[in-house]
Parts: sequence; structure tokens; C-alpha cells
Amino acid sequence: MNPKLKKALMAEEEEKVDRAKRQAQDQRDIDLENWKASVPAKEAARNVFKPKYEHDDVLNVDREINPPPESLFLGLGWDEDKDTGRRHYRRYYTKELECVKTICPKKSPFNSYDIKRGQTRGA
Repeated sequence: MNPKLKKALMAEEEEKVDRAKRQAQDQRDIDLENWKASVPAKEAARNVFKPKYEHDDVLNVDREINPPPESLFLGLGWDEDKDTGRRHYRRYYTKELECVKTICPKKSPFNSYDIKRGQTRGA
């Protein structure tokens, strides 16, 4: 294979991956702003969110109202009815928590100290 062609194809693929990451992050930012606008500030800042239900008289079931965006929260568990209380949503982050400024505003001490290797046997 031609090395120039291979390099061009790899650069194109890398640009495509970067573009997809930027679009996903932009969508997460939009969803976060919409989520903050739709719920009280104290509730929007929580990492675990319990769903609220409303009874639908037509189908005679309890429907979840105002669920959080799927790009920010991961839904876990299930509720058989509105009183079960097993279903909840947890916020997830796409980066390591040490890199998220809202979680760790200062640099992690584990990454800031130089680790020196001790003596090795036979040296």
C-alpha cells in the first residue's frame, strides 16, 4: 500500500473520530443546559436521580414524567409500580473523574508527585 495514501486515510479516520467526539460532547452540553432549565437547581446538581411518576387513566398505568437525558444519566433498575423505588438514574462521565473539573477542581495529588523506583535486586 502506498504510504502517502495510508497516512491520508489514517488522518481522515482520526478526523472523523474527533468530529464524532466533539458532536457527542456538544450534545451532552446542550442536554445539560436543558436539564438545568427544566428542574430545580438542587435537583439538577445531584448524581443520583429518582424518577417521578404520573398515573395515566387511559391505559391505567403509571408513567414516568420528566426523565433525565440519556446522554447524561444511565438508567438502572426497574419499578413495577410507582411505589417500588428500585429504578434510579446515575450521572456518568465520559472522562476519568480526575479530569472532570466539577468533580476534582484541583490537580489530583496522585498524579502530581514523582514516583521514584526503589532498589532492584541484583543491582
